[in-house]
Amino acid sequence: AGASPGNSGGPLIDEYGRIVALVFASTWTENYNLGTSVDDLKVGFEQYVEGREKEGQDVTVEMKKLLNYNPQSMLQALSLPYLPQFSEYPEITEVFNDIKFDVSVPIELSKIDKVILSKLNKKIVSSYLEVQKLLRDKKEITLDWTSFLSEETPAILPSQFDLSQNVFIKSSGRYFPKISGFIDSPSKLDMTKYKEQLEKQNKFDFQAYGYNIDYTKKKLGFTKKDLFYKPKKGTGRKKRLQELAGGAPYSQLLVKTDFQHTAKKYPLSITNFFKNFLGFQGVLASSFSRYIRPKSAKDFTITQLEPEFKSSVVSDKVGRVWNRSFFKIFENTNVFTYCHLLPEGSICMGRIFNVKNSYLLKVIEENFRKFVLSHLIINPYFWSKDKILDFTKSDASKGMKSMGGIQLETKEDGLWAKLTGFPFQFRFPDEANIESIRLQTGLFGNRDQSKWTGYGVEWVKVDPQSGDKVCGIGLEPFNAQSNFILNFRRDRKKQEKLKKMKGEDAKPLPGIWYKLFRGLKKPFQIYGYCAPLVEDPRVANNYFVDFKKAKALRFKYKISSQ
Repeated sequence: AGASPGNSGGPLIDEYGRIVALVFASTWTENYNLGTSVDDLKVGFEQYVEGREKEGQDVTVEMKKLLNYNPQSMLQALSLPYLPQFSEYPEITEVFNDIKFDVSVPIELSKIDKVILSKLNKKIVSSYLEVQKLLRDKKEITLDWTSFLSEETPAILPSQFDLSQNVFIKSSGRYFPKISGFIDSPSKLDMTKYKEQLEKQNKFDFQAYGYNIDYTKKKLGFTKKDLFYKPKKGTGRKKRLQELAGGAPYSQLLVKTDFQHTAKKYPLSITNFFKNFLGFQGVLASSFSRYIRPKSAKDFTITQLEPEFKSSVVSDKVGRVWNRSFFKIFENTNVFTYCHLLPEGSICMGRIFNVKNSYLLKVIEENFRKFVLSHLIINPYFWSKDKILDFTKSDASKGMKSMGGIQLETKEDGLWAKLTGFPFQFRFPDEANIESIRLQTGLFGNRDQSKWTGYGVEWVKVDPQSGDKVCGIGLEPFNAQSNFILNFRRDRKKQEKLKKMKGEDAKPLPGIWYKLFRGLKKPFQIYGYCAPLVEDPRVANNYFVDFKKAKALRFKYKISSQ
């Protein structure tokens, strides 16, 4: 018999008018529907309705007995990331298939969500943590960044200033990187590829996934002094509202040079978020009644939103503080934005949860903050010298892994940087011409003993005489082969050798000064360079860093005893 969304809970009647089942599920296939038989309903009625005077009866809920159950859908429904390696081990699949819990019946209708959903989520989260431990024991990648470390890859730099991020935009007389945003970890497949590269090419060019945000000249809802970044439009088509609900988070960054850090003054409200998200052409949304057939679903365009929203301050698992805004449109579309203060503005993420049940919404939003938001690293950005000095000394930097591991200190002879994980500190040369600074941090060690540490700094140097440049000072642990700048030089050196063997003229190597320190417990080599910023003739106000024409940079440094 045909059934449609909305028929659940209604009777299924045979050709003689007799009730034979209670409809509880339909499919997109016509006339293939499911119901609970009358015989089972009678047993349930006798036990839990007529026999309700028997208090404290326990009912076991077993997830694997549910219709169309699979662990991936279950985890995604609760905002828990599903890793492909979950499916590689039978014992892990068994953990998720074995999720079950008891509830005492009868349950008051007003309490049923809290009683059942709280137990379900507690059991699933517990199983999720158990699976993470199983993977870690197998030396597999988990949701923990430290799982990427090993004896062969002791250094992990989630964000490097490489060829994918070497474009700057000049606006209001200042250079800003074209790409920034949130960083997520790579997959097991990618890590395997990087390790194969290390074995074959003797280099480990680790690249984390970046939810990148791109520069735009549209400043909807902001003053002319504001610089607003938003995701790059790839196809030019309208974005769907549902795209916020899954996959990569929608992220944007506001840089405001005169922004003051106060709790009451927050530049990026959820209203401005949607002004920029909607743009001039609006955004596509879909809605269909639960009482009509799916073919009647229609797309429509939203061009204006003036929602009433609630705002609060929340923390993630690593200690970062987020200003969270929330509102609802339609009956089940819940829109959240999370904004985190940075030295010169805020970075924000939008996320949609399509759920009507208010208690379930609370559960999955908390899981999102704990397991997704906490895992994302904020890509280190180029901030003005004074702003980043103030920020690193304030409480606002707590929990910021991209700010940790490097201490900046102004001494009598200038500005110094100290790497907390290595006995290395150095002075910024020609400090007066520094426009902005970025800290380079990452993981060092192994799975059992790992820490976030500093690997160096990069900065924009404005020099009217010799031209504007991007400079960098840093280190690479001995044999880690993990630094882009040094790997770039190694690749160029190999190319030079091949051309000489063929009798061809080799192009000159980029100028990078480096020195190796072997007599330490953790040996490393240091380096310094300055590469010119060259204007792109095809795009106005776009500049790229020409690493091929880099010049060696020497600097004052200190190596302390370990």
